[in-house]
Amino acid sequence: MKQRQVLISLLGTELSRNQALLEELKAYQFIIQHSDHFLEELIKDVTLTVVEFTESTVADLSWLRQMKSEYPSVKFIVVDVDYSPDTVAMAFCYGAADFFKKPLNEHLLSERIAALVSH
Repeated sequence: MKQRQVLISLLGTELSRNQALLEELKAYQFIIQHSDHFLEELIKDVTLTVVEFTESTVADLSWLRQMKSEYPSVKFIVVDVDYSPDTVAMAFCYGAADFFKKPLNEHLLSERIAALVSH
């Protein structure tokens, strides 16, 4: 059986340049695209997007809600320094499949990505 190709987007400055995470994800043979910016064209054809929020979390989570409504089949994982109960709850309310706190554990994130794209 031919293995399905999975396209993953990593959006955010630190996330897109995280060599440890890129190495972890290579083991799963994902096709990875990354950008410092939140570009809509990097979302429309992907299976899963990992998005790193660094400033203005409420506005960023509004962006998540908009993208989730436009691309309901895309799964989103949020990475943020703000791990307050309100922020985490809002992320899930707006459609996040998971939430990771910074500093990032690349191994756990790559395992979670693999689990999410396998269903």
